[in-house]
Amino acid sequence: MSTRLKQERTKLLESIKLKPSSLVYWTRVGLGVLTAILCLGLQLLGIRGIILGILMYVASYYLIRYGLNVEPKAVGGGNKLFTIGIGSYFLVWLFTWALFYTLLH
Repeated sequence: MSTRLKQERTKLLESIKLKPSSLVYWTRVGLGVLTAILCLGLQLLGIRGIILGILMYVASYYLIRYGLNVEPKAVGGGNKLFTIGIGSYFLVWLFTWALFYTLLH
């Protein structure tokens, strides 16, 4: 990625004025909704949907760490970066998946 794009992304994130931990949390909540929509769109049921949900959560670490440039030190370390929002992600994902599935079928 070019230096100019990194600078623009950094300016955008700074303009949002979220603490790094809040950014991680809300990113994971949004990804929970996105994962539920993906499960519905791909018509995944049961274990396949669960596997996608887990893989998306693991991928969220790399998205947040490298895509949003959130340093682990900014939130208390690598373990903390991985665990912030874990409960919210899975609850939002499962609730949204079940709700949309029920409404559409």
